[in-house]
Amino acid sequence: MIKRLLPYFKGYGRQAALSPLLVMVETVCELLMPLLMARIIDVGIATDDLPVILRSGAGMLALATVAMFCGAYAAKVASYAAQGMGANLRRAQFDRISSFSFADIDRFSSASLITRMTNDITNIQNVAVMCLRILVRASTMLIAALVLAFSLSPRLASIVCLCLPVLVAALGGLMLVCHPLFKKMQKAIDSLNEKVQENLIAIRVVKSYVRDDHEREKFRQANDHFTKTGLSAVLRVILMQPIMMMGISITTVLVFYNGGQLVLAGGLEVGDLQALINYISQILFSVLMVGMALFQYIRAQASAQRVFEVLDSRSDITDGPARELPAPRGRVEFRNVAFKYLATGTGENVLHDVSFTVEPGQFVAIVGGTGTGKSSLVNLIPRFYDV
Repeated sequence: MIKRLLPYFKGYGRQAALSPLLVMVETVCELLMPLLMARIIDVGIATDDLPVILRSGAGMLALATVAMFCGAYAAKVASYAAQGMGANLRRAQFDRISSFSFADIDRFSSASLITRMTNDITNIQNVAVMCLRILVRASTMLIAALVLAFSLSPRLASIVCLCLPVLVAALGGLMLVCHPLFKKMQKAIDSLNEKVQENLIAIRVVKSYVRDDHEREKFRQANDHFTKTGLSAVLRVILMQPIMMMGISITTVLVFYNGGQLVLAGGLEVGDLQALINYISQILFSVLMVGMALFQYIRAQASAQRVFEVLDSRSDITDGPARELPAPRGRVEFRNVAFKYLATGTGENVLHDVSFTVEPGQFVAIVGGTGTGKSSLVNLIPRFYDV
């Protein structure tokens, strides 16, 4: 998905590249602060050295200021890049839809095309922001904090390494379950939009034939289906947080227990233990952030598949090479014409063996009841559909 989206960042590449760099600087500043705090505890407070406390405190303040500036500016440029990518994607999708034949529009349905251009692209924009900021931040934090934790105490850092595979496996299982549910949820949105669109377009017919109750029932069914589909996905996604928090709590308790023993045995300073606890917390919460980002990613992946399905489609009616034509006479002839709508999937012909000729200047009336194929016949003349 990411590879296919890259061309749509055209015109916003500088912002897309700048945001991860700023996030990395922000993360590095946050990772250095626990080291300064450890210096305050182990050197400044332990030896009553006020200059060390002041210098370390000033360093922490400077790092916090740089991190705040980088974080705020990274959020700005990431949002700018994601919105620009979304605009390019919508433009490309609209250009493709404009080339569709009536049969192509029937195949997707106008309600689904609207959902793909709005809700689906919004999902892609959201995950683009998360990739440019949260995913980069969490990945950088995870790797750097793990390295610093090992530099302080390999024994305590190993406890985290033993817990990480269990958390990753739990996240992977949830994602496999949720991916098809997100696809169903987007289709349920299509169905809901379709019912609303049909009712609004035909509101005069609905009112004239007193079909309000019938239309309300149709909408209720679509709305209930969307609600159930959304709940089935969300109820599985929310399992992520308690699983992750339980893993974080168990890991923290183990680190505190083993770290306390090391401090009592003189193998670790109190300040180093404090810094180590900070790093381990950052590692575990980075895993939580990566999990949240990945769940947004798989939802956006389902949306991206729907968007690219439109972009990859080619109209079933293509123009042949131009050729010289005789002087136009305006003669229309149908010769044993049969026609059916492929989008309905019923396979039943709307027109059966239709033959007639309309000479230039001649008026012909096409008469019949509702659903007998009058509009279908007329739509064949300008080649809105192919026979």
